[in-house]
Formats: sequence, structure tokens, C-alpha cells
Amino acid sequence: MWANTTTGCGGTHHNPKTDPQARARQAFRDFSATTSATACRSDCGRIDGPQSDVKRSPDYSVARNCATLPSASPLDEKASRHPYAMRESDMNKDAVCLLDALEHVPGLTHEQASALIGDRSRAMRALSSLLVAGIVTQQAFQVRRTVIGGPLCQLNGDRLRADELRALAGKIRHRYGEAAIEDVYSLGTFRRPLQVDHEIAVSDVFLRYRELWPDWRWVGERPMRGVLVPDATVVSNSGEARAIDFVAEYREPKLQQIVNFYANQGQAIELW
Repeated sequence: MWANTTTGCGGTHHNPKTDPQARARQAFRDFSATTSATACRSDCGRIDGPQSDVKRSPDYSVARNCATLPSASPLDEKASRHPYAMRESDMNKDAVCLLDALEHVPGLTHEQASALIGDRSRAMRALSSLLVAGIVTQQAFQVRRTVIGGPLCQLNGDRLRADELRALAGKIRHRYGEAAIEDVYSLGTFRRPLQVDHEIAVSDVFLRYRELWPDWRWVGERPMRGVLVPDATVVSNSGEARAIDFVAEYREPKLQQIVNFYANQGQAIELW
């Protein structure tokens, strides 16, 4: 998402007393604090913040392990009354995987959560238990979806010629399908309801990257003062970094702005 956003010194700061998303993250930190350290990150994929190449926010350290919770707790009691009830010890592995993804993307639909977990019923049970616990929120939106196959353009500090810009703009001119009502799950209130088509597409790119290049680490958008930021950055094990931007029916001037910005920095970018 290309926008100028203000942050404090050292990154974005959220006040848990006033920011719903910060409250949700704090709830998850409290939730995770009760877990044991049963490591199963390989089942969650390797899409997470980098270890050293990009500065990690404290928020990214929340879900490092899929662990097993105690067999009984207030969450069990609440969840047991829900139609998709399952014991906390059973749902926690899937729940932590979903929450780990939500630390990096704006939101997930039912379909995206199911793709992440690999089973629709398990994803629904985990989401329902997290809703009951008040850790995630659910909102219904009219969402236009698009098919995400792979990057439309990969540049390594290069610029596009005028004819290449026209061709790229033509590819994305009518990329969205018809709108349909979808439930979107997020940490706290969904932050950009007027840009829900774009935000859900970014989540699709995240899932596609996880499928195609699981060894690359995904860092979600981190606003910086006075700087245009991409939708995400991916980092390889060797430290190679690429900016990721989903181009949502942008016209040629907007595409040129994005390409020129990264060409001036000599940084690689993928336009999806």
C-alpha cells in the first residue's frame, strides 16, 4: 500500500488503551503466554519476519511456536458453547498459525484461512474459538477478488519503457471479478475497509508466496514517516530482499511512480 503514514521514533507505536488492534495483539500475547514450547513451525510455513536483515518489530515475535495449551481454561468453557467448538489443546496449533499470518497480512477470508490450514473444518473451528476469546474480529465486506498466479513484473532496479508500462497497465485494467459478501477476520478492527479488495489481494499474494517460495521470509507492510512503502518485503535466507506490491488496476502514471521509486534506490521489486 503506497501512502505516507506517521510513526514515532523507531517504528509504529500502538496504545493498547486506544488501539483495537493493539488490544487484540496484547490478548494474543496473553493467550500465547499460557502455551508450552512445543515447536511445530514447519507446519505453519516459513513466511515470517527476517531474523536479521530487516529490523523486527516486537509484534513479530508473538507467535514463534505452535504449542499445546493446558487441557482446561476459561477459553475452553466459552468455546464449548460455540457451534464449531473444539478443545483448546486441539485448536491451538491451527489458531497460532492463523494468528501468525494475521501479524503479517491485513486480514483473511474463510477461503484463505482454509488454504493456510489445509482443511476448512479445522480452520472454521480455530477461527470460531478465536472469535469467542475476543482475539480476532469478524466483519462482512463486499469483496472483489482476482486470480493470483505469480508476479506480473520483476525488476532489479530497472525502469520500464513506455510501451512496457502500457502493456502492464492493460493487464491489470479489469483484473477484479464481481463483488461478493465475504467475512474477513483480522486482529482488531479491519483498518482499511475502503481498500478491502486490495488488502485481501495482498493476503492472496502472501499465500501464493508461501506456496511457491516457502524459504523466503515475508515482512508485512510497516509504515514509515514520509516514505512510500510497499505492501510487503520478502527476504531470502542469503539476505536478498525484494519489495512486493500488488498493483490494483493502477494506471500508467502510478505504475511509473512505483517503478521509478525503486529504480532510484536500486532495489528489486515484484509487481503482482
